[in-house]
This record gives sequence, structure tokens and C-alpha cells, in this order.
Amino acid sequence: MRDARINSIPWNKGKDRPEISGAKNGRWKGGITPLKHRIWASFKSRQWRDDIFTRDCFTCQHCGDNKGGNLNAHHIKPFFSIMQFYEITTIEEALGCEELWNINNGITLCKECHREIHKKVGDLNYVSDNS
Repeated sequence: MRDARINSIPWNKGKDRPEISGAKNGRWKGGITPLKHRIWASFKSRQWRDDIFTRDCFTCQHCGDNKGGNLNAHHIKPFFSIMQFYEITTIEEALGCEELWNINNGITLCKECHREIHKKVGDLNYVSDNS
């Protein structure tokens, strides 16, 4: 006999639950998404990343790797240095910062080369899944 749950749609799929959303949810932590994650998730960040990849022909500029899904866009002048220099504390300030989005300050690297660069410079703010 087959299990009726296989290939069935959960009862709550696609339904809004405002009574347990946001601050009403038991796991709510006060809207503490770090600024860096909000910046990296922004349209402007994705556009910058895509522009870097396109300019570099979707190829790591250190080792030549061009496997899809294995590439990162890397800030040559570190992202956190720019944030610190301009004293960026809000998403609006970050989106308005020309230097953060200058494609001449970016390079395409494979994940391994990206990791190695951050090891060399001792960047403690590096997150291995950032792209």
C-alpha cells in the first residue's frame, strides 16, 4: 500500500500566516539580519556580480576554471574596508556607495582561488558562501 503523503501538497503550502509571522513568531530575533547579508542579497549586488562574471567571460582570472556554480565575484579593495572607510551603517548608504559597485574593483575567482586569497590576506570577515 502506498503512503498517501507521497507527492501530496502540504496543507499550508503557499498560505500566509500573519498570526505567526515576524515578531509574533517564537523564533523571531528582532530583525537582526546582518547588514552584509542584506547588501549581498540586494539587486545591486547581484548586478555587480553578474557584470564582473560577464566581463571576465565566466572564468576564474587566477586558474582559468570556468565551471558553472563554482565562481565568486571578489572585491579587489576589500568590501569591509570600503564599508569602514565610508562609515556605511545602512543598506541605503551601501547602495549609494559608488566604490562598492565599481566593476573595476571586482574580479572573477573560482571558490578555491577566492578562499586562498582570503587566507593570504587574513580576512576574518570572509564568508565562504559569499558570491
